[in-house]
Amino acid sequence: MKTVSLIVGGDLAPTQTNYSIFERGDLSTLIDGRLFSEITSADFRIFNLEVPFTDTLKPIIKDGPTLVAPSASVKGLASL
Repeated sequence: MKTVSLIVGGDLAPTQTNYSIFERGDLSTLIDGRLFSEITSADFRIFNLEVPFTDTLKPIIKDGPTLVAPSASVKGLASL
């Protein structure tokens, strides 16, 4: 039986400070070098995305802040 490795990360949220990095899909800039090697060596990676990808700026009616990321940010998530 083959052994597989799994990385589980929580609360991933592109923010205004790193949208451009996510939009480029530049994983080596998004992640520190030591963590980069751990993540890229795993067979499977699961992350909890905390925001929707949307280009609509009209927030829904809700309590708390409305968090979104531009749809182009999905490139960074795909890189992960």
